[in-house]
Amino acid sequence: MTDFDQFFRDTDIAPINDDGRRRTLTAPATWAQGRSLFGGLVTAAAADLMRDAVGDDARTPRVVTTSFLKPMVCDVPATFTAGPNRIGRSAAQMHAEAFQNDARCATFTAVFGASRPSRVRAEAPPRPARPAPDTLDDAVLPLEIAPAFTQHFRYRWTDGGKPFSSATEGVIGGWCRHRTAVTEPLTAVLGLLDAWPPATLPMTDRPAPLSSVTWTAHLLDLSPFDPDGWWWLRAEVLAAGDGYSVVHGWLYRPDGRAAAWMEQLVAVFDR
Repeated sequence: MTDFDQFFRDTDIAPINDDGRRRTLTAPATWAQGRSLFGGLVTAAAADLMRDAVGDDARTPRVVTTSFLKPMVCDVPATFTAGPNRIGRSAAQMHAEAFQNDARCATFTAVFGASRPSRVRAEAPPRPARPAPDTLDDAVLPLEIAPAFTQHFRYRWTDGGKPFSSATEGVIGGWCRHRTAVTEPLTAVLGLLDAWPPATLPMTDRPAPLSSVTWTAHLLDLSPFDPDGWWWLRAEVLAAGDGYSVVHGWLYRPDGRAAAWMEQLVAVFDR
């Protein structure tokens, strides 16, 4: 068992019971995201279970993908199961599923890979210059887009138009951090990477339901970090049409290094 249970303890989430490759999670209404459970929490729970199922600390999480099949609701036990698709000499490909009331609600895949020597090297884009977080005020998100889970995070806006402003570009982002100390890197990154409103919202002209269909986190740097530091995220819509939008975003650590980037398919119900 990793120290992932600190995430639940620090944020008043009921502990996960671990019996190897099967866990149960009951999350309170403070983690609601509309009618569903916060996707960052769901993905973090599955990723940690898959990591424990690998059972090899030398294999670092490289990518985690979630397919949201139906809403997972708060205050109802959710069962997570995990197992291997293939475990090779250096990489392990894993899968997991989440169920509520015997219905499959989400599926997950992940790759855990050990480091090895390579001549191929490409640095991630540097973090753009922005006003320092201590020069900005905490953002007050409009009630229409402020689901309950946002109370567990702090936001200081730097990029993008306001939601529902009919902007020609979908961009959103700024400084962010967990309100309580979360020191486990995988947990911290997956939570913050999904904590912001979708970058699609500035392109709408009124409050509109949005729903994540798939969400992929590419993990670049899971080394220890300053738990009191501010992270910076910027997400943008790459393409949108036919009631769907494709979103891409980068998350940077408090020390300025790129921590992860994400891809997201969002269903848009604005008409």
